[in-house]
Amino acid sequence: MTPRPHLADPYWTLHAAVTLGDRGVKWPDPYLPGRDQLYRLAERDAAAGLKV
Repeated sequence: MTPRPHLADPYWTLHAAVTLGDRGVKWPDPYLPGRDQLYRLAERDAAAGLKV
């Protein structure tokens, strides 16, 4: 991981929250469909025993 992950990915905090299972983070409204897809993918990977 880079020492400044937000330079490579401005939404790193949101992606890290999903990885940690935190669903209380406020996402910008235009990104809500992407958030829902990311949650579904994380659940699928968890069910398959994969790391997100």
